[in-house]
Amino acid sequence: MTTELAIETERTQKFFNDLDAQKAILSSCTQLFTTLTTHFKSLNNSLALKSQSLESKFQSLESNSQLTLETLCCREKSIPERESAAASKVEEQREAALLEFRDSHSFDNLSDSLKSLCRRMDSSGLLRFVVSKRKESVFLRAEISRAIMEAVDPARLILDAVDELVRDKVGKVGVTDKRWACGILVQALFPEGSCFGRKDKGPEFARSVVERAAGILENWKEEDDVEEKADGEGEGEGEGEG
Repeated sequence: MTTELAIETERTQKFFNDLDAQKAILSSCTQLFTTLTTHFKSLNNSLALKSQSLESKFQSLESNSQLTLETLCCREKSIPERESAAASKVEEQREAALLEFRDSHSFDNLSDSLKSLCRRMDSSGLLRFVVSKRKESVFLRAEISRAIMEAVDPARLILDAVDELVRDKVGKVGVTDKRWACGILVQALFPEGSCFGRKDKGPEFARSVVERAAGILENWKEEDDVEEKADGEGEGEGEGEG
């Protein structure tokens, strides 16, 4: 009887032990399921937020694209009007230049002479005139900026004149005269008060104009180097003769 009771007790204890083990496994599974549920919920929320962000960016991109297309369309529609206005201005300036060219009257007035040279895009004449009027530099500075606006292409006129000056096509002049004339001509392209490093930088120029200006500057530097070398050799020869 005692032996049977002991066996029954062991069975009962084993049952409870198995029940506790299953309870622990069930608790572990429940905890794991809760953790996974929380993780997937967080992941789903993150994906939803990213999806909303992407949708907002797509809408912004579409809006910006539409605005850009509308702006381009407006610019395209304004091209004929701008071309017509530019053509009218060119025609007016051409007629004015032809009238002045036909007129045999010699311009004694400095302002009229400058305007006439600029309207005719006469870079050589403008260059000779500027160099010859150095004694009237104060009045020349005041008038040349207004006169240069009478030209069909002010930037090209000035670059032609400066290029000719650098290459000595007008005649040999001193370095001081060259630099002074170049300064007068280049400054004429910029409105009074405009300067580099400020918001009011003045007019903007096409890339071709900028590239040509850079090439002229390189030629100027090369010429300066040649002149300095020649001056140095001349001084050396003079010292040797002495």
